[in-house]
Amino acid sequence: MPFIVKYYKHLKYNNMEKTKEDEMKRTELKGLYEKYWGLYLTNIRDNNQIDAAYPYLIKLPENYEENCYHVMICGQETYGWGGEFYNNKENATIDALQELYDGFANKGGYNSPYWNFVNYLRDNCENVSFVINNIVKIGKKYEAGCDDAINELTLKYFPVFREELNILRPNMIVFLTHNRYDNRIKAILGDFQVDNMENSVCLSKLVFSDMKIPLAIRTCHPGYLRRIHKEKEVRSILAEMINDKKK
Repeated sequence: MPFIVKYYKHLKYNNMEKTKEDEMKRTELKGLYEKYWGLYLTNIRDNNQIDAAYPYLIKLPENYEENCYHVMICGQETYGWGGEFYNNKENATIDALQELYDGFANKGGYNSPYWNFVNYLRDNCENVSFVINNIVKIGKKYEAGCDDAINELTLKYFPVFREELNILRPNMIVFLTHNRYDNRIKAILGDFQVDNMENSVCLSKLVFSDMKIPLAIRTCHPGYLRRIHKEKEVRSILAEMINDKKK
């Protein structure tokens, strides 16, 4: 058999295997959300003492496993989420919320400092798969910011972030949270040390006590970076770092 034919058969086989891995991860993510869904409905969605948005449920982007290097970009929390379901809560199923995520996060979000920053990394890091997440999985219904009461209930009844990490297995996490969210990160992933990086005052490496946590880099929210005129510098350093690490 000619070499070129063998090569393309091998390539086709590898692509099929990676497609299977993508489907397996999608199944695992849905299974994870299903595991806690009953607790979420009873203790968070139907809790009249809080005003919670719907949870930020990841749908794996297409061809995630096609690239060997995976980066999770982790924001703070949503500014409301699932508003189209606020008057139709029974329609806010796991499938519907994952489709909502897919049509938004996997398609580039909208024109804002946060999404401009994310899309810059996507556009300037070749052969890298990105998945978007939030450290606070359930935000407020009508505004930004972390509600401590909602977050405590989320940690107790919908503790999916760590398991998402186990399923997706990124090589790097980029936290766009700055230090105000350190306690929320520790509540989920455990203690860590902060090593400030020499090449930027806005970038730090988080070294977790749990060695299973991948390389983690923390910087400020892109809106703040823009206000202090550090946005271009930080995103360029991050893109260079990601491209260097994947080699």
